[in-house]
Amino acid sequence: MARNLYRHPRIRNQLGTQELDANMTQFLELCTARDTEPIIQESRAYLSHLKYLARGKWTGELDKLVHAEYLLRSEPFEKIIQLGSEVASVIREHGGISINKIVQKLQQKKVLCEDDKLSQDPFAQSLIFCSLGWLSLLYIPAKRTRSMDLRITIQSTKSAIRSNVAAEMAARPLDELLRSFGELLPKKVGGTVSNGQTYAQEPTSSIKFQVSHLNVATLQDIATMEIVWVDSLSAHLEFDPTIPSISLFKCPSFCKIHQSPDSILAL
Repeated sequence: MARNLYRHPRIRNQLGTQELDANMTQFLELCTARDTEPIIQESRAYLSHLKYLARGKWTGELDKLVHAEYLLRSEPFEKIIQLGSEVASVIREHGGISINKIVQKLQQKKVLCEDDKLSQDPFAQSLIFCSLGWLSLLYIPAKRTRSMDLRITIQSTKSAIRSNVAAEMAARPLDELLRSFGELLPKKVGGTVSNGQTYAQEPTSSIKFQVSHLNVATLQDIATMEIVWVDSLSAHLEFDPTIPSISLFKCPSFCKIHQSPDSILAL
């Protein structure tokens, strides 16, 4: 299973053997803190997955948010990659600040237009929220509705995951915003943190598998388990005993390219 860089059966690598342009290379290097040459195949697989997730998400309303002096690319996916680079750059410089503060930093860099109220604008907040989702793949931003809430697409079987939170959460630090949706962020198991808080151990099973023998065929044939392909990392390996089914992340190449202590996911 690990040998296949892009596992989901219905989506092909849309970039094929296409060379990565400067826009894509800058985006990948800012996100992963790695040279793209050794991970070129995995990088193409991730970008293909991102292109699939972001299709139709850039609209004319978003063009209006961009500063007049900023040289915005022409194609929607190129714009998403370009803005993703700018957001990644801000996070690298300032850490997990709020969405509203990211908007303000992008205004200072003349990426977004000069408007004193832009950080409160639901389109601007949604743009940054979507960009963060595509950078981290911890959640999949949902299609905008008339509601000003920040919304995600639910792929998790956990009842604790919420599909939306109030727009006011855009003023809170990123980790607080993400935790307000539920268990989107990984948590320590069976350990302690700096304040001495102890985390409970997850229950264990007496049934053991050899990792070398564990693959999709094993799960389907021996365990009669349904495979549910998911787009977000937060839903990976979730087990639903009522079916039974297990959720698998579609794009393991994303994990491969982020194998660096300086990855944006580690900030």
